[in-house]
Amino acid sequence: MKSLKLLYVVMLLTASAKAFPEENKQLHRIGGFLSGNLVHFATIHTLWKESGDQDYEWVNGLVQLHLGHTVSKQLVIPKLKDTFDRERPFGHGNDSFPSGHAGTAFYPAWYIYERYGMADALPYLVGATIAGYARVRNDHHYWSDIAGSALVTYGLNQLFTSSMDNPASPVLGVGFNKDGTWINVGMRW
Repeated sequence: MKSLKLLYVVMLLTASAKAFPEENKQLHRIGGFLSGNLVHFATIHTLWKESGDQDYEWVNGLVQLHLGHTVSKQLVIPKLKDTFDRERPFGHGNDSFPSGHAGTAFYPAWYIYERYGMADALPYLVGATIAGYARVRNDHHYWSDIAGSALVTYGLNQLFTSSMDNPASPVLGVGFNKDGTWINVGMRW
């Protein structure tokens, strides 16, 4: 498990080196870095928080994180952008709502919140907010685009993520334990 964690940290640092091109403004670079890397920080958080778990609950956590993040980033937010057709503040492109960068940053923040609670999630939520602020400040989005992304990703997290108190509780999910693989489709009341 330690070698897996070390490998992931090395991969994160290698990927983050590409996130700082010279020509960008500092806030834009910071926002882009947070947007692109909070999911990796959440992966490391999950591995550290759940290492040593004999039931391999960390696998379920990582599946929930990356499945939900992929659905959010690749399916839901692009479809909403096509549906709402909102012009960006700088006047080019009609794909302002919701913000893909903010959604990419907020999904792992909400995952940490749902899985581990507010104390663990607070730095992630601050980071996601900074990523959203950078998009607004650089005239790529309106605040309502950022809020829309936060709400959409919160809702998706309610579907895909279980808390550590009830690990088999995602509404839509795939999980693993010593007895095999399970698929969960249900409702929370």
